[in-house]
Amino acid sequence: MRDTVNNRHGGDPASAAKELGLDSVPSVRLDFSVNINPIGSPNCVAQILARGLDLVQGYPNVHADEAEASLADAHGVCRESIIIGNGSTELFGWIMLALKPETAGWNDPCYSGYEEVCRAYSVGRVDVDDAAIMFIGSPNNPTGELTDPDDIIGMAKAKPERYLIVDESFMDFVTDSDKASVIGRDLPPNLIVVKSLTKFFAIPGLRLGMLCAHPDTAEKIKRVRLPWTINALAQEVACRLYDDRSYIEESLRTVAACRDYLLERLGELDGWKPLPSEANYVVVQLPDGISSIGLQKQLMKKGILIRSCKNFEGLGDSYIRLAVRPKDETDELFAAIKGEQPLGRQRPVMIVGTTSDAGKTVVAAGLCRYFSRKGIKTAPFKAQNMALNSFVTAEGGEMGRAQVVQAQAAGIEPHTDMNPVLLKPMGDAGSQVIVDGEAMGNFPAKDYYKMKDRMKEAAHAAYDRLRDEYEMIILEGAGSPAEINLMEEDFVNMSMAEYAGAHTILVADIDRGGVFASILGTVQILPYKFRRLIKGIIINKFRGDVALLEPGLELIEQLTGIPVLGVLPYMKDLNIEEEDSLGIEKRKPIEGALLDIAVIRLPRISNYTDYMSLEQTKKVSVRYVDDADELGKPDLVILPGTKNTRIDLEFLHETGLADKIVTLVSENVPLFGICGGYQMLGSRVSDPTGVEGEPGESMGLNMLPLVSVLEPRKELAQVEGHIKQALPFARKGTRFSGYEIHAGRTTSTVDIECPLVIDSRRSEETNEAAGAVSDNGLVFGCYVHGLFDSKELREQMLDWLCEQKGEKTVDWEISDINNFDVITDLIETNIDLSRIMP
Repeated sequence: MRDTVNNRHGGDPASAAKELGLDSVPSVRLDFSVNINPIGSPNCVAQILARGLDLVQGYPNVHADEAEASLADAHGVCRESIIIGNGSTELFGWIMLALKPETAGWNDPCYSGYEEVCRAYSVGRVDVDDAAIMFIGSPNNPTGELTDPDDIIGMAKAKPERYLIVDESFMDFVTDSDKASVIGRDLPPNLIVVKSLTKFFAIPGLRLGMLCAHPDTAEKIKRVRLPWTINALAQEVACRLYDDRSYIEESLRTVAACRDYLLERLGELDGWKPLPSEANYVVVQLPDGISSIGLQKQLMKKGILIRSCKNFEGLGDSYIRLAVRPKDETDELFAAIKGEQPLGRQRPVMIVGTTSDAGKTVVAAGLCRYFSRKGIKTAPFKAQNMALNSFVTAEGGEMGRAQVVQAQAAGIEPHTDMNPVLLKPMGDAGSQVIVDGEAMGNFPAKDYYKMKDRMKEAAHAAYDRLRDEYEMIILEGAGSPAEINLMEEDFVNMSMAEYAGAHTILVADIDRGGVFASILGTVQILPYKFRRLIKGIIINKFRGDVALLEPGLELIEQLTGIPVLGVLPYMKDLNIEEEDSLGIEKRKPIEGALLDIAVIRLPRISNYTDYMSLEQTKKVSVRYVDDADELGKPDLVILPGTKNTRIDLEFLHETGLADKIVTLVSENVPLFGICGGYQMLGSRVSDPTGVEGEPGESMGLNMLPLVSVLEPRKELAQVEGHIKQALPFARKGTRFSGYEIHAGRTTSTVDIECPLVIDSRRSEETNEAAGAVSDNGLVFGCYVHGLFDSKELREQMLDWLCEQKGEKTVDWEISDINNFDVITDLIETNIDLSRIMP
């Protein structure tokens, strides 16, 4: 044996830096030197550690009897055969103490721990044929080779005077490990199996190992162990490690896929020869002229630690060992080896929040503008939206408004790939499911969950298309990523971040209180495979002096191990479109406004972004009203779009709003209806095929001579047009643009002249009559969303409303609807993005 043992183990950057002659220890961000399960520890570990204070205040069981019994049951052996230790190293020591061998042998290359334990107990190394104890690794470390279990038992029986120590520390990584393992077979007295539990279950800091032997042999070893060597936390964990079969199956699938990917990437490098491996690591022979020490030094300067095999007898400086890690980390490793940024692209960024409405959409929009301003071709992405506010793209596809806003911030045209799955709630009927811009139908929640795999595939395919086209993708999550009852099926939050290999930022809303508890709880609930992706925390909506927060910021960094990137101030009046009606709650009437516009807040209101341009017009107050007593006598009533026209019509009748609206019109208050609101203005709405729920017919407000029939086919189109005939609120020829998104047909019951002409649909010329207006011009409706975004038409309407009430018209100033630069400036000023990206 050699006199010195330098840097014999992975995961030790300080020793590696010293041996490499580096002046300081670089910060290691990727560790390929330690062979730990890439998906992290099972959920039971976090659950037990969460109540760790209670456990550590009492003495643990002296010899971990319950833990040994659990491990015996998990491996199908008698309880007398199992001994639990503080890692496999302690178990090797107990074997030496109990058996007192004078000599030991092993074949190189192998785990250096065999040499270390022999040195510690003054056991000399000899040829394996002459040794009192022989060590065998299966799978072997570092090569990953398996030894047939029948051969192992045959070796033990062939030489009963020699003890055979089989190291199965990486056996759980092997597919069909029950067939490859010696454990569970009829063990002769001279065969002892030692197994580290820290590798597969990713708990090296907790320290756990087990030994399995013939009961008589196990009894000898038990006599030398000391009491209380296994702490209470480790004992609790040992009892539950093998309970989670889904974790074990996921680990095996992930390791196999990541190992295959590592081998695929190694195939790209000329002369790099990986050795076959059944474990979660691969030994690679380097081409002539490349030193493992030189490569290790080069990579360590870039924050990546690999294992040189220079100190492995039988290998040497021309070999390295690489742990099997997630694909995104593997890509970073090979980019560093090649000295290039893959495809010139930036690492994607995912924004998740501790809660709904934490500010994810706004931060994502700000980052879209931030990278766009740097000349990086950027696109937004959200795997799934649930919202009634939607948008129609130039191609005629339907998507959520949030990613439309973010696309605008990035300076690009919206595309359905940016929001491949959109759910539009329909009450008791479930939700309408829209995939890649097209409606698939209405599905109750239980049926939708059966389709999750299909939705996930669609989301991944859409993301891949964006990734091929853009240099940077800003992903947005939904709600909270830590909903433990939904996490397994959630493909929108951390699962999507994992697929994209995205650096993830957790946004927390301090304005609602409990911000530090929400951050800590979110981080602790996430399993390691997701938690490792969170690179920074942003505290949002802070009012006051940030200095008062600093003690809390320091403590939350200590508790989570994740840096706080900064604190964003509370941003008022940003005028960013929201994706659901929760945003309506924030709307407040304007005191002293010249005009009062009341939008009826239907239970299933959709596309209320139609009225943002009115909300942002100075001297105009827009109220959202769902109570007849609060309606008052506004200057204009608007019936907006709805996801369920018939149910929302019932709401109008049941609440008295229908009668109140009819009375207001009789008092010369104008009434406009858009899309579903347009259908309500007629005498009836029928749904013969159950498009919106139960088939049937509902009575409308009978304000216009119209009938509407709901149909399965959905019209989705961007449109342009002009005013065909002079209207009280718009001059003839006035241009407008917008989009249609409806499932139904509206026809008149008498001959009427339609007030609008659609002259462009999906960028193709057309000549279609559209809309309806009452003889006195007070009641008007059409299917065109975004009508009031047309400046000329909007200002003509506002002038008319002033004239109606005898007020002088004014210059209608409108604030900037999309204040992206304001958000981005605040991000640049308050957030340190350099801590997570170049």
